[in-house]
Amino acid sequence: MNQPWNGHDTQVLVVAAIGIAIVVLLIVWAKMHAFLALSIGALFVGIASGIALDKVTTSYENGVGGVLGYVGVLIALGAMLGKLLADSGGADKIVDTLLHGRPATLPWKMALIAGIIGIPMFFEIGLVLLIPVVMLAVHRSKGPAMLLGIPALAGLSVLHGFIPPHPGPLAAIGILHANVGVTLAFGLLIAVPSVIIAGPLFGRFAARMVPIGAAGAGLAVTVGSSGAVGSDNDGSGGNPQTSEPQDQGTQAASLRRDAPLGKAQDPEATHSPSFTWTLITLLSPLVLMLIKAGADIWMDKGDALRPLLDFIGDPV
Repeated sequence: MNQPWNGHDTQVLVVAAIGIAIVVLLIVWAKMHAFLALSIGALFVGIASGIALDKVTTSYENGVGGVLGYVGVLIALGAMLGKLLADSGGADKIVDTLLHGRPATLPWKMALIAGIIGIPMFFEIGLVLLIPVVMLAVHRSKGPAMLLGIPALAGLSVLHGFIPPHPGPLAAIGILHANVGVTLAFGLLIAVPSVIIAGPLFGRFAARMVPIGAAGAGLAVTVGSSGAVGSDNDGSGGNPQTSEPQDQGTQAASLRRDAPLGKAQDPEATHSPSFTWTLITLLSPLVLMLIKAGADIWMDKGDALRPLLDFIGDPV
């Protein structure tokens, strides 16, 4: 039988709202680390809700330990995959392969690149990786910066919000005891149209509202091997009339300016994996988890293949 709404329920609701406000203020205004801000907010909610002090810390420890015990391993593995993708040159290979072609398709390709890179990488890492690519693509295509920047941001942010192994979806899965594979499948169904609407389609509207090109935004960039971005005030990429000898860094930058569209990798790099193997490595965890999700939905628990599919499709 449902209990009627009482004063304690109102107190808990108000305390939860105040706790969220405290977390936001500590992160945005006080510039506190998110973990410390969340810890302070959680302890405040526990104490202000009327929970006994000796049970507040126990509840906090059990909650953090229960979530991180499952989510932490997946986040670490996802970070490792993202690091390997960046350091091996695989991310550059994806960019090089997909950015060739007609300029009209660049916004769609940029959203696709951001979506692929955003699968294993956290938003911040993917953003740092894609900024030089977007800037260079804008400089080469001579088009509006928003036309390519918005699709890249949309691909990264949507994947970060909907798809495991990112922290938000994994935390929700751990709290609600949801199935990772099913969550992944529905997340992809929602993510694809979301990226299309918020990326290439909205990017066209944003480009008309904020018509900033490469020269106007100072985006005539040179991309170093570390991903650093520099700009030229006149958008020309250098002064061809200078008679000063070029050092090694300037020569490398000149090579990069003459490289094909999307060539963001250091020309001195010796070897990087092929596009096919990079894509296989990147998408294999998703495919395995989707296979497990399909087995959970359509196969009986007594099926002989079910244990094998559950094993290979387990996120860990």
